[in-house]
Parts: sequence; structure tokens; C-alpha cells
Amino acid sequence: MRQVIIFIIAILTSDLMVSAQSTIQNNIDSIFTIKHNPKSDITIDYGDWDKVLKISVVDFGQSDRVHARRPKGQFTRITFGNPSRTRLEGNRVQFEKLTDDHKKYIFNIEKKLTDIVSGLQLSDLSKNEQLAFWLNLHNVAVYNRIAKIYPITNLKSALFGSETETGILNSADIELLGQFISPTDIRHYVNQNWRDHRVMYGFFYGIVGGPNIRRDAYTGDTVWEKLDENTVEFVNSLRGTQVWNNKLKVSYFYEINKALFENYEQDLLNHLYQYAKPILARKIGAINSFKANITDWHIADLYNGHLVTRGAGPDSVTVIRGGALSNAELFAANLAAGNGSTKIPPHVAELIGQVLLKKQRQKKQGTVTIEEVNNKKGLQNERPNSEG
Repeated sequence: MRQVIIFIIAILTSDLMVSAQSTIQNNIDSIFTIKHNPKSDITIDYGDWDKVLKISVVDFGQSDRVHARRPKGQFTRITFGNPSRTRLEGNRVQFEKLTDDHKKYIFNIEKKLTDIVSGLQLSDLSKNEQLAFWLNLHNVAVYNRIAKIYPITNLKSALFGSETETGILNSADIELLGQFISPTDIRHYVNQNWRDHRVMYGFFYGIVGGPNIRRDAYTGDTVWEKLDENTVEFVNSLRGTQVWNNKLKVSYFYEINKALFENYEQDLLNHLYQYAKPILARKIGAINSFKANITDWHIADLYNGHLVTRGAGPDSVTVIRGGALSNAELFAANLAAGNGSTKIPPHVAELIGQVLLKKQRQKKQGTVTIEEVNNKKGLQNERPNSEG
């Protein structure tokens, strides 16, 4: 009899859980609307978020597809820099400069964005305006959560979690209309409803190996222009693609976004060929397979999560001040000095110095600007067949 009662209770409990999950899913579906108003002239102001990005993000420029040498320690065998070949690529966030007040300000930006849906139906927005909203909300949320746990060097576990802890990307702690969603929920929704490969380059993961964090917020008017820029930057970087001996390696990032590709392998090759610059495009055009195993889980900051000051001195500062950095880059580099100090740790100075040398090489070679991507439509039918 007791077993029967327990069985009945178990069934009722299970039914209640299914019912609760169904209710939550229905509420989430009401937030993640697929409806939009193509005639809408409603826009959302991202001025606060735009200001944070312009102040805190350092532009590392385009990849020159040259593998970076491992950084060397000064006066010791210990090095605090990122040893990855891709360490000179991808924009960086000055997390080390964020005070508690800064973090509260950024949290309030996230709160303002989530509050928008309380007074505005997202279905009243144009589809481009909706896309800009979701990309900005995702990126503010990820930025905010990384800032809370900084300093940290390797973000893989923090992002994806472990057997005992839920990672940043899957933590359902973004509150919308009384429901809680995760950054991954947002990414899945965008991927499913826009079905455009370029949207995956709009998501910030806080790592060197991911798509660029921009120095400006997405807006409905410019979202596709900015996504185009991010797409070209990533595809043509070593973070995105590497070719050795006619073998292609691509970012692991494509693997987690494979739902965007109906025929994953062939469609991704076509996509890469479409956005690759001429030399890389010719290499990709002769290849029919790839491995998605390029990763760089190091945090996308200047310090690699190591806020050391030992060994910082005049030589370190000279590396930065002696080059042809723009005023904005020079300001950002000097701003990286911790706690008001004018001295920058050697591993940070070395990184900035190497980025400067990269930019100087590109200027001499005339490769600073992004090459035009010709005929963006229909290139999947023009990719050569290497078996022919």
C-alpha cells in the first residue's frame, strides 16, 4: 500500500513539475516573440552601454594571420602573459580598471534593458531593433558577470560550468517579466529566428578566442553593418581559421553554433569562403573538410587576469609611449596601469608593444583596412570543388 501511495505521489509530483515547466516555457515564449512591426519607428537608446564600451574596450586591430610568439618573462622564467598563438588578436576589455561603482553602473544598464520589456512590447519593434536589443542584452549580461569574478585567467569553466556549478552562459539569472533566462537562451532564440550566419558573431563571450567585443553598441540601424564587420574580422583571423598543409582548422565556436548551418560541414565551408579575403579564400576553396578545434579560453583583457606590478618600470612604459599608437590607444594603454600607477607590468607592456608592431607592419603592407567582400550573395555555388 505504501509503495502505491509513493508511486501516486511520484506521478503527481512529476505532473506538477511538467506543468510548471510548461508554464515557464509559455512565459519565455511570450518574451521571445517572433512577431515584429516592419513599419515601427521605435528605437531603443543604448547611450550608457555605448559609453562603457568606448571607454573600456581597447581596439587590437585586424589579425595579420601571423602566429604570435610566446611571451617571455623578465628576470624570471615565470610569464604572466597569454601563451596562445592568437594572443595578439581580438579587442580587449579593461576589467582591471572597473571599481565597485563601475560595476554597479553596468549592472544598472542591464537592469534598464530588462525593464524595457515591462513597458514595451518587443513585438512593436522592427526585427532589426529586436536583434540589436538581444545582442546588447546578452553582451551586457556576460560583461557584467565576468566583471564580478575578475581577476581570472582561463574562462572555460566559468563560462560553461562544471559538474557541480552552472556556468555564466547557462545561468538563468537574467530576469524578464518575472521569468529567468540565460545568455544561452538568448543565443538559441536569435539563432533560431534570424537564421543568418552573421548573428553568431554578435555575441561576446569574454575570451580571446571568441568574436570581437565592439567599441560601440548595436543599434537597429547599424546592426547588420556591424555584424558584417565582425564576421569578416573573425573569419580572417587565426581565432577563426587556420590552414596548414591543405588541412583546415576552424574555431570551436562554430561547433556550438552549428544549428545555424543546415548542412553543417558544406554550409560552413561555403560561409568561410564567402567572407575570406582572397588568399585565404583560395586555400579554403581547395578543401572539403575541417576540424573545429581552435580555442583560446584566455580572458579578453590586457593583464591575462594577472594583476601583478612587480617588475613594472620605466622600460615598460617606454615600450608603450615610444610607438605610433593613436591617442585613444595610448590613453587606453596607460589607463591599464593598476590603481592609478603610471607603471605597467612587463607582460602588459610586452602585449601592447607586440600589438603596436603588428599595426606598424600592417600599415607598411597596406593591410590595415578590411578588404571588400565581393558578391556576398550566392557564393555557395561558386566555391570550387577540390575533387574536380
